[in-house]
This record gives sequence, structure tokens and C-alpha cells, in this order.
Amino acid sequence: MDLKETIDDCVVSTVSLPFGSMGLGNYETMIIKNGNFMDYQDRYETEEEALQGHERLVMDIKKNGIGDYS
Repeated sequence: MDLKETIDDCVVSTVSLPFGSMGLGNYETMIIKNGNFMDYQDRYETEEEALQGHERLVMDIKKNGIGDYS
């Protein structure tokens, strides 16, 4: 999985992690702003959880802006 959605100057990225990141989750969502990783990370065990988490984050940023995540 390699999802990327651009919102203004931010990219929400959800990717599959190699080897389930050693028990820390199989998927990870991060926010990249102006080419820099922000201090936000969420991990998921299943692809379904990752897809839902990605969409939730995208909708929240579209609705409320990046303020809560910066």
C-alpha cells in the first residue's frame, strides 16, 4: 500500500511497513509538510484500519486545517 493525498502544502502518506515493523503495526500514516515529516504518526495492524485512518486524517485536515497536527 502506498497512499498519498496532497492538501495545500501537506501530504498525508500511508504505507505498508516491511515485516510488520517488528510488532509495531503493518501500516503507518504520516503527514509531510513542505517536504518535512511532522510530529504525527499513526500505525495500524490491518489494511482496512489503515485505509479508514488515512481517510479520517485527510477529512480532518480538509475540514479543520493542519493546526492540530503542527
